[in-house]
Amino acid sequence: MRKDWRFVFWLGLVVIVVGIAVWASWRATSGFSVPICQDASASDHCLSYDEIRAWADRGRELSSRVAARANNWAALFIAIFTAVVAIFVVRLWRSTEKLWTVISRTLQQAEQTSRKELRAYVSVEPLGITEYAGHHLLVGYFKVRNIGKIPARDVSIYSTIGLDAEAARKDFPIGTARISPTVLQPGAEMEFMSYEGYPIPADQLDSEEPLKLGGNLYVWGEVLYTDELNTMGWTAFCHRYPCEMFGVSAHEASAGRARNRSIDRKFARHHEEAGNEAG
Repeated sequence: MRKDWRFVFWLGLVVIVVGIAVWASWRATSGFSVPICQDASASDHCLSYDEIRAWADRGRELSSRVAARANNWAALFIAIFTAVVAIFVVRLWRSTEKLWTVISRTLQQAEQTSRKELRAYVSVEPLGITEYAGHHLLVGYFKVRNIGKIPARDVSIYSTIGLDAEAARKDFPIGTARISPTVLQPGAEMEFMSYEGYPIPADQLDSEEPLKLGGNLYVWGEVLYTDELNTMGWTAFCHRYPCEMFGVSAHEASAGRARNRSIDRKFARHHEEAGNEAG
């Protein structure tokens, strides 16, 4: 049924269009039947020049109104379009700015991560306490190692040793490091002894017995260094040794005076309370 109605509709539309075309053609071939009179006062049903001019004027006036209205609408459309474009540009600019901010932060984080992964890192490990022969001093030994990926340069060290009865000491002042051009390659290590020593009590200088000092000996200090990434690295260290371990050695070969004035490295502890930090 729907196809039948569509056929009837389109058939009727075609008939109407053809009829209008035939009528327009007939009017065109038969000529303009209404005569034109020069005198506007003619009464024999003819068109005057004045009427034709009036129609032409009305046509021009209508065309002018249509053009003016079109110009107004065009101005309105242009204004709306400009506003939409401006809003779009602002939103695009804000989105682009946010995108660049995110990209910048991502690049900075990637650079920081890369620097952290590639930079030099210095660790300090205890090597024990022993007498500094000929000076009547106890000194602490330690090992500095580069555990990073690139060389550590200008490795400079401040180190000292002190006695304290407290096993939970928290104050370890840092002095001025000795500036050094030392370079540590990745994986390389060097051994040092504390720059300052702790004096052996005068009443025990000639004794062959284990030293009798109460409390704990602390070996602490700081290592400063840099690298090719302009890292200003530092490692603060603090090793604690119980004094009751004088004379107790893990090495059976060591004996006598040397052992009695030493504390083996196996008794050293990285002090938990303070002094061990890095940056």
